[in-house]
Amino acid sequence: MIFNMACGKTPMTYRGTKTIALFHFDSVPITPTVGRGTVLNSSGAVNDGKFLKCLFVGSQSQYNKHFLYEDNRLNIQQGPFTYEFFCKSNTGISLNTFSGNHFSISIGSTSFDVRYRNSSSYSVSGSKTSSPDFIHFAVVGDGGPNGNRKFSVFLDGVKKGEMLCDYLIDYNKLFFSCGTSGALDELRVSNVARYATNFTPPSAPFAPD
Repeated sequence: MIFNMACGKTPMTYRGTKTIALFHFDSVPITPTVGRGTVLNSSGAVNDGKFLKCLFVGSQSQYNKHFLYEDNRLNIQQGPFTYEFFCKSNTGISLNTFSGNHFSISIGSTSFDVRYRNSSSYSVSGSKTSSPDFIHFAVVGDGGPNGNRKFSVFLDGVKKGEMLCDYLIDYNKLFFSCGTSGALDELRVSNVARYATNFTPPSAPFAPD
């Protein structure tokens, strides 16, 4: 499954200071609850799931861009950030950036891999339990100074690892796609490091902040 963002301008219903983009995927056409950007493509369906509805993708080519979003505020540079979402898939889900220095998040049925890619590649990877249920996944950058900046990975609120990495994020697109079938819900991108230690995953839809 892969996350893709870009297509057609959408109105912003709330502008928060911490939340860059927030999608509940509760209705079509898909629009952000928070976001100044543009949904350029959305080929998935909205089905029942998780808190209300979710973005569902049936059997498709792995490289189809089912959801593509563009927003200049995604260009976080060296600052703190949090990417988080709920997802489920038999074969895996990926949240990727479109180009430039970027993070790539891949979640398989029994494993995960988070990479920052520039001229080199820095990764945190590990195993996970196969489950038909939604899981919460979060990647957090602490925005520290050069030489001491790092990102951490959380699976269902449990810290799975961290990597010292002087990341510099210079892209403004996100995309989602899926190899067979999967679902995505409550996608939120923040310009703050929301988690530092283990936490209880949200039990209700995210509220704008």
